[in-house]
Amino acid sequence: MPANVWKTFSKFEQALCHYHRVEIPLVHATLPGLPPAQQKKVVASLLETYGKIWLLCNPVDTSGGWPTGRPSIVILPAH
Repeated sequence: MPANVWKTFSKFEQALCHYHRVEIPLVHATLPGLPPAQQKKVVASLLETYGKIWLLCNPVDTSGGWPTGRPSIVILPAH
């Protein structure tokens, strides 16, 4: 979502979102099928936005590097 929308949310709701300028470099986002120059433009256009994701397994609690057990919604602490 654009920053101007995020700013209208309560502090509680803002804390549930992640800032793409922080998150995108952490995940090394790529866009397969697009030339590198175009990938760079798209990623740059997302940096000043915010988002939410649904995690169905705990990325920290895995067995042998793979998610195991029943899927469930995982809420991770905000940065």
